[in-house]
Parts: sequence; C-alpha cells; structure tokens
Amino acid sequence: MPGISATATKTYAVKETDLPGPINNTVTASGAEDRTKKPVSAKATATVALTYNAALSLTKVPSSTTAKVGETVTYSIHGKEHR
Repeated sequence: MPGISATATKTYAVKETDLPGPINNTVTASGAEDRTKKPVSAKATATVALTYNAALSLTKVPSSTTAKVGETVTYSIHGKEHR
C-alpha cells in the first residue's frame, strides 16, 4: 500500500565508556514491495556529540598559620574529581 508509514522510538543511556564520543547510531528497515515482492530497504544514521566537563579541585590546609624554627607544620590535602 503506498503511503504506509511507521514510527519507532529507542532510548540509549550514555556511558562513560562512550567518551570522548561521538555516538553514531544507524537504523535499517527492510521489507518487500507489495506487487512485485522485490526487496526494499533504507538506512538512516544519527550522530550525537558528547560533552564532558572534567575538573579537579585541590585544597591544602596547614595545621598552623604561624610556626617557629624547629616546629613542625602538617598539611592536610584534599582532592576531588568533578564531573
């Protein structure tokens, strides 16, 4: 039948292993022409660019803000990855 159409939806959860991207997705549909039964097919491709804003914060805090010769200052260091 001329003019027949169909719509489908598919989801994909982006994973860290997909980085740095892009995500390329291809769909193929196939069938047979009504009168002649000749095979027909079509392909469509979509590309999705991935964004990633990696950042690192680092803090360093001394045990004291003043010290005399011979005293020990201990530093506390904390790092964190932000995504």
